[in-house]
Amino acid sequence: MEKTPLVEALRTVPLFADLPDAEREWLAAQGQEKWMDVGEYISHRGDPPSKFGIQFSGRSDWTTTIGAEEVYVLSHEANTFWGHELLLLDKPCPVTGRVTEPIHLLELDPDAFWRTLARFPMILRGLVTTLADRFGNLSDANQQHAKLMSL
Repeated sequence: MEKTPLVEALRTVPLFADLPDAEREWLAAQGQEKWMDVGEYISHRGDPPSKFGIQFSGRSDWTTTIGAEEVYVLSHEANTFWGHELLLLDKPCPVTGRVTEPIHLLELDPDAFWRTLARFPMILRGLVTTLADRFGNLSDANQQHAKLMSL
């Protein structure tokens, strides 16, 4: 069986690197492949949890609004993922994501995300670890902005 480009791309994402090709093929079939250009929004602060994104290339920057200011929180580069935080916690998006270098990604809707977790429970540890790190980044951004405002 010939491997699809998505199967090869999923191999580059550490969360899915150890899955056999047949399982990556299954995962690729669960989502929708997309390409996004610079300036496009991935999501906006306050959006409901609606997708799990596996980003294969490019860059996306994520910001939040504190007071009237837009504050940088983090960037996602190639071979990463996002959106699981919101799906796991069933919370609205606390940040706005925007494409800063053209990206190629696979998007899974909530049902596909939960099917994926049911099929591959071993990835949950990686998702939870990343969730804790990213919410720490958001908290750090809020604290830094508060310190700047007090000056």
